[in-house]
Amino acid sequence: MAHFRRASAADGWSQLGTFGQGAAEAPCLIEGTYGAGDETGVGNFELCVPVAGGHIEHWWRYNASPGPWNRSAVFGSDIRRVLGLLQSTYATNLELIAERTEGRCQHYWRDGAGWHAGPIIT
Repeated sequence: MAHFRRASAADGWSQLGTFGQGAAEAPCLIEGTYGAGDETGVGNFELCVPVAGGHIEHWWRYNASPGPWNRSAVFGSDIRRVLGLLQSTYATNLELIAERTEGRCQHYWRDGAGWHAGPIIT
């Protein structure tokens, strides 16, 4: 994957770097609250992407003093694509919905103990 940045509308895009390998579909990306301090602060980027083999990789990047992308977890099975990623108000967990290879959807969430598989939605 490649990370590009555009500093302002007058500037062009510049590539900041590349990371990861084997992405099977497009990633989902949000700016989370970790590191932000309040709603006007700069939080981490949180990214989940399906990879070859039917798994999901979670990547994050600290944005207050920009650094590299870090892979924190590989989880899930039989995943085709990640449909949505959010940070909930329930203990600020990350939550996502993924489409499975047989076409059904599955909920996953991350808390302090890591990523957990939730119910398969029919």
